[in-house]
Amino acid sequence: MVLADQPAGVAEGVAGERYCQVEIQDRADVEAGKVAELVCFDSFAGLLSSLGVAPRAAMADSPATMAAESWPSNALAAHYDGVGGGGSYVVVVGNDCNGGGLNLPSDWNDRIRSTRHLRCGTIKHWRDWGYQGPSETTGGSYGTIRSLTTLDQQVTSIQYYA
Repeated sequence: MVLADQPAGVAEGVAGERYCQVEIQDRADVEAGKVAELVCFDSFAGLLSSLGVAPRAAMADSPATMAAESWPSNALAAHYDGVGGGGSYVVVVGNDCNGGGLNLPSDWNDRIRSTRHLRCGTIKHWRDWGYQGPSETTGGSYGTIRSLTTLDQQVTSIQYYA
């Protein structure tokens, strides 16, 4: 991956932050306890390239400041380890928002503090694997960022709805 022609305004990455993507799992896989696999990058520009978004088109210095219309069409949501969309993050990609979701891998388990709604307007965060235990639902229009309250840093599995 070549980042040499990256324009000013697109972050190289903040020390210690990781920018990841994960593909949504079907409900049966989540309920069977299968864990989603992350692909991570040290820079925001690296993640954008992997998603097929030209860094020049996005012109953002972080996932939190990226314009909602710049996200790829298969981006369902983004989850952050900071409040209000800050810190490291993982973008979830898929084809629909019909109740599918994922079990978070160990390096993201109990880490999520906020969620950006992209294609999915309702997102249900669960404390335990396989959509079990207490849950917290966030809702919002495209681009809305919501910080978690009752399950702040306690999320293990997530479901996505329209």
